[in-house]
Amino acid sequence: MLEGLPKETTYSIMIPQPMHDTLVYVATCLHGNNRRVFMAKTVQSLGVGGQRGAEKLLGWNRKTIRKGMHELQSGICCIDNFSGRGRRSAEYNLPRLAEDIEAIVKPECQTDPTFRTKKVYTPLTAKMMRIRLIEEKGYTHQELPVARTIGYKMNSLNFHPQTVAKCKPVKKIKETDAIFDQIFKINKETDSCERALRLSIDAKEKVKIGPFSRGGKIVKEKMV
Repeated sequence: MLEGLPKETTYSIMIPQPMHDTLVYVATCLHGNNRRVFMAKTVQSLGVGGQRGAEKLLGWNRKTIRKGMHELQSGICCIDNFSGRGRRSAEYNLPRLAEDIEAIVKPECQTDPTFRTKKVYTPLTAKMMRIRLIEEKGYTHQELPVARTIGYKMNSLNFHPQTVAKCKPVKKIKETDAIFDQIFKINKETDSCERALRLSIDAKEKVKIGPFSRGGKIVKEKMV
């Protein structure tokens, strides 16, 4: 029975290396309809077995070539639906997800203690947030995205899962001891002098915010 079947005919296509490199380069530079039509015209010029040869020698996808052949023969330009590709966002199936995350995070959020940024931090991790969404908002384990995706949603809402460290105490500068030694010395000399009168004046300096007293933002331009 096998003797009566026609044998498969194979066609050998040879493309010189300079032309091969040029065709691959041009196809890489073109996009969309222009790229597909260029590939279709190239396959037509190769003759019989051109699609298979282009796939094997040039690395072109045969589905793309057939789509280009259809555009070339019909004169119709197919518009690519790039926006319809890929997975839809979690909010498409869970429209209240962002609101529920915000409702859980806000009561426990903390601002930057140095007031240098507008970031809002929360001690809740993405894994903890996922558990609380199930327990408090009625979501199921199957419909919620993974913890990593929930972490991305929290960052997009400007909630950063991180424990905020307390403000560091103001460090003593190296001149402090010398300043007080000088004050004690002057006070002692004043006490021993009968004609001297010591006055106490409350002099306030501009207070600054930050881990160091001499670095940071000024609270007010003028303080009484």
